[in-house]
Amino acid sequence: MNKPIKIISCLGTGNYEETTYNHPQFPEINQQVKTCFIQEAVCDFYQAQSVYVLLTNGAKKRNWDALQEIFANKKNVELIPLGIPENNTPEDIWTIFNVITNAIEPNDEIVFDITHSFRSIPMVVLLSISYLRTINNVKVKGFVYGAYDPSKKGQDMPTFDLLPIMSLLDWITATDQFVKTGNGKQLVNLLTENQEENSTTLELATKIQSISQGLQLLRPRDVIKEASTLDDAIQKAKESVIKELPPFEKLLGKVKEDYHNLGVNLEDGDEKQDLINMLNMIEWYYKKDKIVQSICLAREWLVSFVCYQLNLKLDSINIDSSNSGERWEAELLLNGGTNKKDKYTSKYLEQWNELDTDPDAPLTKTLKDIWANQLLLSNLRNDVLHAGFRKEPRAASDIEKRFVLIIDELKKLAESI
Repeated sequence: MNKPIKIISCLGTGNYEETTYNHPQFPEINQQVKTCFIQEAVCDFYQAQSVYVLLTNGAKKRNWDALQEIFANKKNVELIPLGIPENNTPEDIWTIFNVITNAIEPNDEIVFDITHSFRSIPMVVLLSISYLRTINNVKVKGFVYGAYDPSKKGQDMPTFDLLPIMSLLDWITATDQFVKTGNGKQLVNLLTENQEENSTTLELATKIQSISQGLQLLRPRDVIKEASTLDDAIQKAKESVIKELPPFEKLLGKVKEDYHNLGVNLEDGDEKQDLINMLNMIEWYYKKDKIVQSICLAREWLVSFVCYQLNLKLDSINIDSSNSGERWEAELLLNGGTNKKDKYTSKYLEQWNELDTDPDAPLTKTLKDIWANQLLLSNLRNDVLHAGFRKEPRAASDIEKRFVLIIDELKKLAESI
C-alpha cells in the first residue's frame, strides 16, 4: 500500500494574490484550484495529507498566518512549518539540507514545490532528492513549479511537473556507471521503462544488457559480437530517446565512444582481428580498474596467440584432464612442451621450435618469459583467482605493477602480427 504523499514547499515574503492554478498532468482529479497560495493547489492536485513549508522568519511574519487560515478548513491535512535561515552562507545551505532530509522518512512519497523557492534552495532540493532516493528509498512523485504571472491577472496559471527533466540525473548516473564499470543494469532499466512499443529503444537496451553481461562474466566473444552493432542500435534509438530527453544524445555519444573499439566487426575465421579485439578488451578492463578480469583475459590471450602462430583452434578447450584439445596443447608448449605426469610430449613441439626465426629474439623465449619465467602471467592469474590463499601470495601492488609490464609485452606481440 502506498504511503500518504508529503508536500515539501517554500513560502516567501511576497504579496500573494488570488489566482486559479491548473495542473494538466492530472485531468482526472481536481484540475483547477482558486487560491492565493500555491501550497493549497499542490495539496489538492496530489491529494496530500501533509504539507511541510520551508520559511524564514520574514516569511513567517508576512504570510504564515494567512496560509494557516487556508489550511484550517482542510481537516485531513497537516500543515507543518520548517524554519530555515535568512542568509545564504555555506553553513546555512547545509542547515536547509538537513531540515529537508530530516522531515522525510524512509520510503516516503514526496512532491517538491519550488514555486516560491529562492537563492540556493532549488539546488539544495535537487541534492536532497538525489540523496534521499539513494539513502531512504524515497519516491519523488512530482517536482512542481507554479508559473504565476502577475501581469496576467484573471487568467488561469499553469503548474508544471518538472520531474521528467529531473530524470536526467538518473540517465547521467546510469550512463556513467555503464561507461566506467561496464554495468548496464540501470541504463537498461531506464531504456525499457514505458517503452513496450518502441522496438528500437528495446533493441538498444537488449544490446547494452548483452554487452554488460559479457563484460561482467568475461565473455569476450559475446562482447565483441554485440559491440560490433552497438553504433547502429544507438543511431536507430537516438531519435525516440532524445524526443523525451534531448541531452541524452550526448550521453549516447559517450557510450558509443567508449565501446566502439570493443566491437570491430569480425568475419568468420578472422583470428588475427579476434586477437586485436581481445587485446582492446584487456586494456579496457585495466583502464576501468577491473584488474582481475584483465589478468584472466590476458592469460587466455597469450594461449590464443600461440594457437594463432601454430594455426591451431583458438577455442578448442580441454574439458577433462586428459591431453586433448589444441588449446591444451598450446598451454602445454608454454609450460615446456612435456606433461611429466602423463609422460606426454606435445605433438606440436617441432612447429613450436620453428617459431624462433630470429636467433637474437626467439619468439618462444619471449612467450615463456611472459607466461612463467619472468613476468609470471599464469601465476598471477592463479594468485588473483585464489584470492591470495596460496603459499607466498603476491602483494596486490606487486601484481598490478607486474601486469602493466605484461600489457606492454602483449602489445608488442600484437604488433608483430
